[in-house]
Amino acid sequence: MPKKYIKSLLIAIPLALIFSQLIPAFLYSDMATSLKIQYHSFQTRNVERIQVTDGNSMGNTVNNINNYGHGVKDEEQFFYVEDGLNLVRSPKDFGDKHYLIQQSSGTGISRLNMVEDWIFYSQGKSYNRMKTDGTQQETIFQMGYPLDVHLKGNWIYFRNASDRFTPYRMDVNGQNMERVVNQSVSDIALYENRLYYSYQKDEEGLLASVDLQGNDKRIKMNIPMKDLVIWENYYYFIGHDDYRLYRNKMGETDTPQLLVGDKVSSYVLTENDIYYSLHSHDVGYPGDGLYKMDLDGSNNTLLLEAKRVEGLSQLDHWIFFASSDKNTHLTQKKLDLLTDEIVDMD
Repeated sequence: MPKKYIKSLLIAIPLALIFSQLIPAFLYSDMATSLKIQYHSFQTRNVERIQVTDGNSMGNTVNNINNYGHGVKDEEQFFYVEDGLNLVRSPKDFGDKHYLIQQSSGTGISRLNMVEDWIFYSQGKSYNRMKTDGTQQETIFQMGYPLDVHLKGNWIYFRNASDRFTPYRMDVNGQNMERVVNQSVSDIALYENRLYYSYQKDEEGLLASVDLQGNDKRIKMNIPMKDLVIWENYYYFIGHDDYRLYRNKMGETDTPQLLVGDKVSSYVLTENDIYYSLHSHDVGYPGDGLYKMDLDGSNNTLLLEAKRVEGLSQLDHWIFFASSDKNTHLTQKKLDLLTDEIVDMD
């Protein structure tokens, strides 16, 4: 090889190594974040401006948001995801259902929230909204996979997968987007006027909370977790590393009570009981079986032997979910919390 080419290589290789280090640093820098937010604001500049009247209205429950938000409700109707692809509106007496979105294939729908007469939903990398009658569909976010999406009043809080899963917020028009916490997190939950988030620091798992502007940080527990639910002075959660279900009394930092010793796929906590599914060995770890137990982990009962249990959503005295019986196609089901009766919805 000629000497001039060797010389060029000796210069190019170190430069390439330097750029390989600089590019990731730039992508997650404040300057890059600012540019992304400006571009997002430009993309959503023509979205119709709406204003939510009640600043304390919640878009969905933490229970449902932990399970990908496959169901939500208003005073008269249920809205739920069917077959992972369709968005259905149904009266609460389960009369004639109406498809707001119906598709035989394509990108799945999840992360439902609603406020007033607007329903918000995730479809792939975008977050969208429409009127509850199916009109005025608009995209308000398309930076990439919003996760754990909470809505309160005029603000939407989520983990931004395009920015190290850091907590963000934006208004219901997709404007005024900003980081709430400059920290990669594994879970967020919104309770009253506090945003709770789980993260790792120096190989230690922590649960912290901030106010809704990202200030007044408080450490709550020294435990790695996800799918946090707060109920009657207890934190309920799935272990970040072992996927088992625990609860821990508020004010205690690192002494959780084990409720389920097997790996838990998802759970819903009601006033008196916990309904949950176990991890399966299938791709994507959908649930295996539907179980019920008391809040302290006692009286554990198998309610339904089924595969691919997913999308648990509590709507009034019902739990909606999908499952496959004997490895057949997924079917939508509902469980009556008053009787524990399970019936098909299809």
